[in-house]
Amino acid sequence: MSLKKKFVYFIAIPIIILSILLWLILNLKFNSYNKNMSFEEVSNSSNLFSMYIYDRLKADKDVLKTLENVLEKDNLNLYKENKTTFQLLKNVLIQNHNYKAVWYIIKSDNEIDNTKIIKVSKEDQKIVSSEKILNTKDLNYKNILLKASAGEKEIFISNNHKNNNIISISIPLKVNYTFVGICSIDMNFKEILSNYYKKFSKKNQYSFILTDNNDFIGNSDIDFIKDDFINAFDSKQTDYNTNKKITFDFNSGNEQYFASVKQLSLKSGDSKWQTSVIIKNQKNEALFSELYFPALRLFIILIIIALLLFWLIYFKIINRLNETKKVINAVAYGRLEEIKKLNISSDDELSEINASINKLNNNLDNTAKYIEEIYKGNITFDYKPVSKNEKIGNLTVELAKNIKHSKEEEKKRKREDTIQNWITKGAALFAEIIRDYSDNLEELSYAIVSKLVNYTDADQGGIFVINENEKNEKYIELLASYAYDRRKMLEKRIPYGVGLVGRCILERETIFMTKIPDNYLNITSGLGDDKPKTLIIVPLIFHEEVYGVVELASFKYLDEYKIKLIEQVSESIASAISMVKINTRTAELLRETKIKSEQSASQEEEIRQNIEEMQAVSDGLNQKLEEVSNTLSAIKETANIAEFDMQGRITEISDNYLKLLKKEREDIIGKVQGSFSSEAPNPESFKKFWDELQKGKVKEFTQVIQVNDKMLKISSTYHPVKNAAGNVFKVVSIANIV
Repeated sequence: MSLKKKFVYFIAIPIIILSILLWLILNLKFNSYNKNMSFEEVSNSSNLFSMYIYDRLKADKDVLKTLENVLEKDNLNLYKENKTTFQLLKNVLIQNHNYKAVWYIIKSDNEIDNTKIIKVSKEDQKIVSSEKILNTKDLNYKNILLKASAGEKEIFISNNHKNNNIISISIPLKVNYTFVGICSIDMNFKEILSNYYKKFSKKNQYSFILTDNNDFIGNSDIDFIKDDFINAFDSKQTDYNTNKKITFDFNSGNEQYFASVKQLSLKSGDSKWQTSVIIKNQKNEALFSELYFPALRLFIILIIIALLLFWLIYFKIINRLNETKKVINAVAYGRLEEIKKLNISSDDELSEINASINKLNNNLDNTAKYIEEIYKGNITFDYKPVSKNEKIGNLTVELAKNIKHSKEEEKKRKREDTIQNWITKGAALFAEIIRDYSDNLEELSYAIVSKLVNYTDADQGGIFVINENEKNEKYIELLASYAYDRRKMLEKRIPYGVGLVGRCILERETIFMTKIPDNYLNITSGLGDDKPKTLIIVPLIFHEEVYGVVELASFKYLDEYKIKLIEQVSESIASAISMVKINTRTAELLRETKIKSEQSASQEEEIRQNIEEMQAVSDGLNQKLEEVSNTLSAIKETANIAEFDMQGRITEISDNYLKLLKKEREDIIGKVQGSFSSEAPNPESFKKFWDELQKGKVKEFTQVIQVNDKMLKISSTYHPVKNAAGNVFKVVSIANIV
């Protein structure tokens, strides 16, 4: 179909589409406007309703406070003088026609189980007075009383009634600032709301109180939308908990509703109460007509102008479009010989299109050359996309980068595989060496160090082990060394902890150096004597014990993977050294055991005889010790004896000495020598006295003490007592009355 026919045939389609779009836009604008107006209306109604309820509850609270003040001021016996209190409650009930009951609960002075409720209520158009003792069935009243006595809130609101429209407002009842009960009123909230509806409510508007239990108080005519409202409100709880007010819309049946919920600012000691307003959505048809018809007239005028412009510009641009079409078709089908540079003869949009097509052709040509170079393997070809938004050029560049990255990753992976195979092969090789030389430590060390030098392409290596001399002093010994494919028969001992080898053993960590200290190590070959460029010393650790080190030196830099192999093999070397040492020690112990077992047979008879002689001597000693013990006991019973520790404090005292001092044992134990008090009166002389006793000198000390009303002069001799090692460990004092 030609462009001319398309212009003619499809002129109606844009008109229809534009008409539909115009209608949709107008409808959306109208719905949006209507929705915003509804949100504003329901929000304002919610604020008005919340203020009305707040003022009403505050007025009811003031009534209760006035009643509380009257009850307290008249100094009534609230528990017994029921006639007077009944009249007070009745007056409050008559003055407030919305109240259904006025009551208070008073606790007994002596028994809490006799808590009484005094109540005046309206029943069948009559005022009825009643009183009773609360029992186990009156949980509602007891719960309010318990909350009022335990909390600090001034008002408690509840709706625990069979009629959901009846609510109770309570305040603590205090006499002389002492909590004695609660003062409450019951009111029909539906009747209160009827006054609000008469003054402020509009058509299709519902106002009510929403409790924490999702109960509707004051309006039972909207149960048909209750579930949908609750579900929508629950989904907005996060915003509501933050702002304490929320406005939202929801659908119920085929109707749309707008709702606003606001939390009452009156602080209550019971559940949270929220004022709620719901408005049914109603379209403003007059407003819709006012917006629609002017827009329709404007649209018809625009269509006429568009038709006139179409006939004016059609014949001017059709030829240029045909030329552009030929070039685009050639590009699309790859006919390179038909692609030519389009003419740009003016500054209109079609010239801009032709310029873009020319630039597109040039970009495609450059991109094709770049792809060809990539195919040849030249990923460094100089190519830049015309902009960061050119998808083909940027994707081509990314493709080249990915190819380059893939090649680098493949090369890296092959190298890692080669290194891992090299490490695995090396680990298996050294494991086999350890198995073959597990019974000879020197041969094992040489086999390991020679293979390690060759396998890591080092130039020299050695294994040092920790040994002990006859005095159990540790030293480090070079057990095996290897360099330039030859075994080095060197002997070298290093004091334990000295030098780099000793430092490696003490620190238990690998030492890797590229700057070797002067005079530390030289590698000698047929070409001369030179210092290596790389040195590594790895501790041989097995089960947290260091058995030695392995040292390698090289004129070349040791790669990290070679160091990893050396460290991995070091534990196996340490394990092998440990096993060989254990086996060697076990053989020595077996040999010594055999020699000792032969000697023990000849000594057994001699030992038996010695035991019999020792037994006879032991029996004699035990008899002597018993005699000495009895003698000491007799001395303690008759003499004034006290024992001291080396700090001069009494640790034991005889009963006879206690009788002399007229003291109890617990009064004396722990006291210092000389004063029988907690601290020495003259610390300097006290210290000098006990220093001489510490040296083993016998000392005498005379003191005068008061026993009851008498003054006693006591002379004491202090005898140091030595242990088996010859050290004085306690002092015994013998006292006499002068």
